[in-house]
Amino acid sequence: MSETNTSAMQVGSIPIVKTLSITNSSSAEIVLLNSASEDPGLHAYEENLTLMTDTNGRKSLPAGSTATVALDTTGIGPSYSQVYTTIFARSSNLFPVKITGSAPSYRSGAYDPVTVTDDDAAAMAQAERFLQTITAYPTSSLARNYAQLLQDTRNATGTDTDIDSAFARFFAPTSYPKVSMEAISAVGTYYTQFPNVWAAYQPSMKHDLYCSNDKNTADYAGSVTITLPAVASADKSLPGYGLTFTDPAGASKPLYFINGQFVDSKSGTADICLSGTFMLKSTITRVAADNAIVPVLTGVISNKKVLGYAADNVATASNGTDGSGPHSGLDGFDIFLIAIGSWLGLSFALALGASVVTAIKEKIEEYKESVKESSESDDPDFSELLTGEKLAELKSEAESDTAPLKEKLQKQLDDVQADFGLDGELADLFKEYEPQVDKMYNEEEKNLFEDEAGTIQTELGEELDAGVNSTELQDDEDTIESALEKIDAATPEELAGVLQTEQPSMDEVKADVDANYKKALSEAEGDAKTELTEVSNELKEMEAEEDNIEKEKEEEETGDTKDTEFTENDKMAE
Repeated sequence: MSETNTSAMQVGSIPIVKTLSITNSSSAEIVLLNSASEDPGLHAYEENLTLMTDTNGRKSLPAGSTATVALDTTGIGPSYSQVYTTIFARSSNLFPVKITGSAPSYRSGAYDPVTVTDDDAAAMAQAERFLQTITAYPTSSLARNYAQLLQDTRNATGTDTDIDSAFARFFAPTSYPKVSMEAISAVGTYYTQFPNVWAAYQPSMKHDLYCSNDKNTADYAGSVTITLPAVASADKSLPGYGLTFTDPAGASKPLYFINGQFVDSKSGTADICLSGTFMLKSTITRVAADNAIVPVLTGVISNKKVLGYAADNVATASNGTDGSGPHSGLDGFDIFLIAIGSWLGLSFALALGASVVTAIKEKIEEYKESVKESSESDDPDFSELLTGEKLAELKSEAESDTAPLKEKLQKQLDDVQADFGLDGELADLFKEYEPQVDKMYNEEEKNLFEDEAGTIQTELGEELDAGVNSTELQDDEDTIESALEKIDAATPEELAGVLQTEQPSMDEVKADVDANYKKALSEAEGDAKTELTEVSNELKEMEAEEDNIEKEKEEEETGDTKDTEFTENDKMAE
């Protein structure tokens, strides 16, 4: 490392002036992080981070300010470096605003100035929304198509500009038109190095944890509390962060956030190993109108699979810390935990695919830069240099560089007992593991069907008690009982088909109940009238919930999240 503040070096016959001029035209106060590592498999926030100071000694740049940074000061890469990667981040929590590589011009010997804009911030915000969307909707066409984009890019022999063009074409018609490969890499690696998103960017958040048992209930397994500092440091030991596990008896111990996992040991085997992911809030609350995407934790504690979520993401008392979880039945909760493992695995597979594509692009860019340096030209002719053979060689190097990441991600999946293997092409992984996620969704629909059937039975009984003498209502009792028996007897593989078959019968029963409601209400008196009104309103709420579920299915298929609330760092995505 250079310890000098000089700002010039000689490369061939051209003196290089190693300073970078920056204009912060964004609305955010930003800091500059140099991102560098000897490990070619690391990217963005995964690399060693150094907080850069401008030539006036400032460590942050207010909105609307300008600065000049010397690029060969202590800690800013090796003194012989010419290409620098800079992350422009929010000063409070280091969330990325822009990431860029800077290289000298071989005509002028200077580095091009960098301007940080609100459009840059919007690209990062959209990348955050996109990553949360494909994680919360892992079997959507958006997620599958993105997986295919990554696989096609890996299989193709194209240049860095071809990769940029492919990503631009993919995102242009989506809700995330400003997203780039660099933005995905920046936000994705930020999530693995700083735990702010897992606290939903709040000063503090407690995740209550649940595990299944053999009593057809979900046991309370303790809690994880994440407390964030007012201002984050680039130090990856995370000074100022509070990470604590509290067991059901009230005993607490510290946790560590390492490469995207909360663990209770920095070395050796951890008794606690939790990873963060995203879910639609309605998956937890079973209230279809809850359309926010929220952070959850999943993994193992003392070799038991757990799911953790913030208490304010739970709408009903039965989901509180009294020992019950989001699913009251053991079978349902087990299916839920298995599905979350596949859910996490699919998100890891996409992260791995994105990392490989990033590595391929960077290898090509590094090769181009080496040619520019050797030829002392800003625009050498690459047509005879970047041949198919050369591109294949660079791609192979990138695949080798990211092999350790694949091993690390697989170990993390194994650590949290996610039955998921990362070997194979992305499209094949989605085909293999989608059924596990579908089982969870089917279980949710089963729960709603049973709740709705119970409410209809109650209203039907109230109408009969009110004196409505209807043969249809008597027959409807038998129809409901028959449907519930069939659904209860269905295997996980059969459930979707049985639900589809029985839903029309349930709709006919609802029509009969609705048709007799006014007559029953006119004949009922006192408390009976009140109860009949209440149960009718409850049924209407469930019908609205069914409509929301249909809307949710559309979002799941398309990834269209225009009405979805996100856990996000800022609101500059528009």
